[in-house]
Amino acid sequence: MLESIPYDEFQTSNGGLTIDHGPWFIWRSYRTDINCGSERPLWCNDVPSCLSAWVFPSASQSSYTVSFYTKLAFDLAPYRNYLLLGYEWEYLPWWGSSKSTVGMPLDISSSAGDNVFAETLRAGDWSQLFSTGEGWNYAPFKYKGTTNFTKNAAETMGYISLYINITFPRQEMEYINYYVKAASFKITSTPAPVTSGTSDSSSRPNKLSVGSFVGGIIGAAIFSALVIVALLFYMKKRRQKEANIRNQEMGEAGTNAVTNRSVVGDNANSPNPVSPFDGGNA
Repeated sequence: MLESIPYDEFQTSNGGLTIDHGPWFIWRSYRTDINCGSERPLWCNDVPSCLSAWVFPSASQSSYTVSFYTKLAFDLAPYRNYLLLGYEWEYLPWWGSSKSTVGMPLDISSSAGDNVFAETLRAGDWSQLFSTGEGWNYAPFKYKGTTNFTKNAAETMGYISLYINITFPRQEMEYINYYVKAASFKITSTPAPVTSGTSDSSSRPNKLSVGSFVGGIIGAAIFSALVIVALLFYMKKRRQKEANIRNQEMGEAGTNAVTNRSVVGDNANSPNPVSPFDGGNA
């Protein structure tokens, strides 16, 4: 699996190979014949370093392919709503040899994400470059567009791959040099305001907590008031009931007393009271 390079590190890198602490990897069709490295000769003094591949006259093959490639990893949070990302991609290559004709066409291609760009690179003046440091007067290949991107399983990181591929011929006893400098890739899609979004989301729980706290206090006060009202109502009803019971008992007691007084009075006024010892004789 291709190791990814953080997008921010790519922007500030030396532009060289990973073996020289840069962001680029290299693939060679015939490894023993193609040498590679990160160099800063006179014609590369305007950049931290150039990607470089070269072939000595002792090489054995009639043609070679060289690929510089990398895989950029970026934080997906600012682009969570994007299906495609806008980008700007450019690079500046040079190829020449001790036997090639200046201006000879070569096929070169690059890719940014799922977009592939085919170009024609003209062979440079090898003798001029190595004798004076001049002759790299080409304009860079530049592209703008949109591309798909891949994600990790957690969907927290996004990935975009970059490739620069060239295939070139070789003649007997020929020196060949190939350089790439100023390879630049920038995401142009506007990122979402992650910082402010995080601030809003972090402050939202605090607001909810304060509202819940105040609502709890108000609810408790209303509940307590209802309990007090219900208790007072219950006590009032109970007092009324007890008062009714006492009034009823007092009324019954008054009625019994009147009845008893009537009975005693009738017996006392009887003309012929009978004694149980009289045997019934007058």
